[in-house]
Amino acid sequence: MSRPRRPDVDPLALLARLAPGLRAPQVTELGEGWDNVAYAVDGRLLLRVSKHADPRARAEEVERDAGLLQFAGRHSSLATNEVLASDPQAGALLLTLVAGETADVQPPTDGRSFAAAMAAFLTRLHSAPAVEAAAVAQVDQTLESWFAETVAGWEGVRSAVPMDDRLAVDDFLVLERPATPRRLTFCHNDLGDEHIVMGAGGAEVAGVIDWSDAILGDPARDLALLWLDFGTVVVDNVLAGYQGPVEGDLRARSWWYAAHAGVEGLTYRTRHLPHTVDEAIRRLRHVLAEGAA
Repeated sequence: MSRPRRPDVDPLALLARLAPGLRAPQVTELGEGWDNVAYAVDGRLLLRVSKHADPRARAEEVERDAGLLQFAGRHSSLATNEVLASDPQAGALLLTLVAGETADVQPPTDGRSFAAAMAAFLTRLHSAPAVEAAAVAQVDQTLESWFAETVAGWEGVRSAVPMDDRLAVDDFLVLERPATPRRLTFCHNDLGDEHIVMGAGGAEVAGVIDWSDAILGDPARDLALLWLDFGTVVVDNVLAGYQGPVEGDLRARSWWYAAHAGVEGLTYRTRHLPHTVDEAIRRLRHVLAEGAA
């Protein structure tokens, strides 16, 4: 499910304004998300175009995302999409392309090396000045409202989930929720395998993409999807090398957020992507089992 595309979008016309020096650029559509369509340009650039019909909404989105990317680039140990040009009224951003394949397509071939790279990345990211981050990223929504949305969504699909998994999710949802730490950090907030780019055939981490959901929040949020997508061993190795802010039991909060993300993902996939439900259940089972161990 996503917003409908804008019929007025002409990628070549946008490129003529954003990068007039390009000669006969080769444009290939990469895919689309809820809000944007992405195109590769000459295999080295990325054109991202908003699907917002409202010019004001798309201008605000482009200006916000450009600020996020610029801030992230200054505080990331890994490559990010660098902003080359923007057209807020057209809802367009021209970015550098982070070369490689995302980890959902090309998984890491060396778990320890991958964990070390992610530990260094998160250490630097979470150490970014919070006052400066607040100028480009919103404070995370309250855990209470977020959790209530998840419970309501789960109630709508739980009857379609196998009994054992249904009961395991029900048991998780009645557990005590973690306390929000006093010190909030700049978080990518969607650090799943589809947003981590691998290079050298999976032997190294090339970069991190898609910063649109970045927030000021609990650093455990950035460990949650690593846990869900890559497993406990990777997360424990990340935590072993992590030198960012630690308040309370970071590992326990990371597990809770991983399980919560798994429930959200299962709910969404049951409704909209039924062919992917088995994989969502498999990952959630592992996380829930690890918490019970």
